[in-house]
Amino acid sequence: MIRPLPLAATALLGLAAAAAAFETPAPSASVYDHDAARAYEAEMAMQIDADGSGTIDAGELGAFGAALFRSMNESGTPSRADATGWTGGLHDIAVFQGRESAHSAAAGFVFDLFDTDGDGTLSLGEQAAGTVAAARAADRDGDGVLSRAEFRERHVFSIAARAAVPSSR
Repeated sequence: MIRPLPLAATALLGLAAAAAAFETPAPSASVYDHDAARAYEAEMAMQIDADGSGTIDAGELGAFGAALFRSMNESGTPSRADATGWTGGLHDIAVFQGRESAHSAAAGFVFDLFDTDGDGTLSLGEQAAGTVAAARAADRDGDGVLSRAEFRERHVFSIAARAAVPSSR
């Protein structure tokens, strides 16, 4: 069966062809993957910041968390298997880089942080408590909201994404 190329691969092939036309060497695939991953993080922070204020408050982060967990399991209470098998987020880039298992491990790591009772399922209460704890840990200046930069640099979701799709630089 022929599978369609992921977006990152398609973009890389197009850039490589353009570079060849101008007789300049194309940058390595890992540079584009890294940029795509960081662009994804920036886009995610902008989407979470629903009111466009430049900061992410508890309500916005809670709504994002609930939608994220529902994307893993329609009931909104995913199991660890739902989390590690999740094909959202940076999954396609991780697959392109040959790091699908790293993506799965990163999702499992975040799941384990949130699953405080260890029953293998994230209850709504665990999701809320985990979301609050993760936001507090990322809030560098202690003002009670996350700047987009704090989310990208310090939030456990972003840290896990960087672990799954690391920088090549």
